[in-house]
Amino acid sequence: MMRFNKLYYAFIALGFLVFGNADVTAQGVGTPNGNTSSFFSTNNAGRLLGHREAGTFGAFPSGNQWIGIGQPTTFLSPFAPKVPAYGLRSQWEGQSGIFALKSASGSTKDLVVEWGDNTSSKLKFSFIEDLNNPTALKEIMTISPSGNGTVGIGTTTPFAALDVASSPSGGSVTFGIQSVATGSNFGFYGMNSSVNISSSFFTYGLQSRVTSGSTSYMYGGGFFANNSTTSSSAITYGIYSQASSTSGTVWAGYFVGDVFVSGTINHASDKRFKKDIKTLSSGAVTAKLMELRPATYLYKNDENIRFSKGLQYGFVAQEVEKVFPDLVNDVEQPVFEGTDEAGNPMPAEGKSIKFKSVNYTGLIPVLTKALQEHEMALVAYKAELNAQKAINAELQEKLDQVLSAMELDGDNSAIDTPAATETSLGQNMPNPFGQATEITYSLASTVRNANIQIYNMDGKLLADYKLDKDANSIQLKANEYQPGVYIYVMMADGETIGTRRMIVSQ
Repeated sequence: MMRFNKLYYAFIALGFLVFGNADVTAQGVGTPNGNTSSFFSTNNAGRLLGHREAGTFGAFPSGNQWIGIGQPTTFLSPFAPKVPAYGLRSQWEGQSGIFALKSASGSTKDLVVEWGDNTSSKLKFSFIEDLNNPTALKEIMTISPSGNGTVGIGTTTPFAALDVASSPSGGSVTFGIQSVATGSNFGFYGMNSSVNISSSFFTYGLQSRVTSGSTSYMYGGGFFANNSTTSSSAITYGIYSQASSTSGTVWAGYFVGDVFVSGTINHASDKRFKKDIKTLSSGAVTAKLMELRPATYLYKNDENIRFSKGLQYGFVAQEVEKVFPDLVNDVEQPVFEGTDEAGNPMPAEGKSIKFKSVNYTGLIPVLTKALQEHEMALVAYKAELNAQKAINAELQEKLDQVLSAMELDGDNSAIDTPAATETSLGQNMPNPFGQATEITYSLASTVRNANIQIYNMDGKLLADYKLDKDANSIQLKANEYQPGVYIYVMMADGETIGTRRMIVSQ
């Protein structure tokens, strides 16, 4: 038996030496394990040096069990004469495993690992934790032929094209996947995700899901861009997102939950990107804003949308839509029911939530226009007020002249009126009065506009009565004035006709 073992290893060594230098045919020696076939067998159909335990050597039925070292037989798939390969081939119950150098093109040779032909079989890379226990394995990586192929690291059932489910240790920072790219190319990507699906209910170009029972800070995605160049024309993006579609609603970013920004938010507003620019109509904006209802409210709980907590300030979209329909958009979000094999939320096919949103940024130009309208009205009011002050100053000057020339008679009447003409002002009767009094006047036919103005002794205008040509008096009530002395002046076509004093008694 000892002699047989020595001879066995000698033939193996000889086979490897000869195999590396020239075409060889195997030599049959012995019958291991009672098998009637030779340990090394010659097969006229190829150049394979191998060992077989059962079946017909070189065929592919499910009963064959053999190992081949060298160049496989020329008629066996997947190697044809035009694609030579040298290496190791194992076959067991109709399935094969190949580790070989395979001709690619010209003098180039590829080292290939191939296996088949059962689509449920997997290629596994395992670590033997205990050499005395072959079953004590830690499966590091698994490759499955399902679909176009899936690779699992830390999982024996890969769900995605690359499925990483590991808990690496050895440092204070842990990465499920780390991508480090260095170079000086014009276009350089640390990670590139490209999805091209012609028909699918939902598609993610890149999905990140983080779950933890206890952690101080947790990020679904962390993006850091640090550009050390000193060029003023350098462009750096922490995240660049772009979305396009020929139909439906398109959002380059969609966030369920609050969004915080420590910097500013800028919008593309260059003139070269715009057409049909029109100024908002004056007078209409302020009136429309008056139709809006600023409100406070609380969000309801919703299992599909994570709303902000606490008291909110804003508008109701349906109300804004009636006034500014262009500032209201329709939104559609899928309904999530259950999870997939990887634990990710699954959108329910055929189910979605449709709701309305308000473009609050779009309200800024509207508010700006309303403020401009208000400012213009305020300027006009100030101009009118200044003009009125000038008129009042002129009247005060005239009033001061009248008061300085005023003389009282026995019934407290002011004797300062020119001789009576067709246009004249009479003294109020009774005077003083405690309930009511009557002021008489007459207007010439040539007078177009006439009025009687009531002033207090500080020169402040209290009342202005437009006179009617068909009447010759106006009635005043004492409860319309505080007890005291008042001056009334009659104006006709811009000229002062007369001035009188009246007294309101206690």
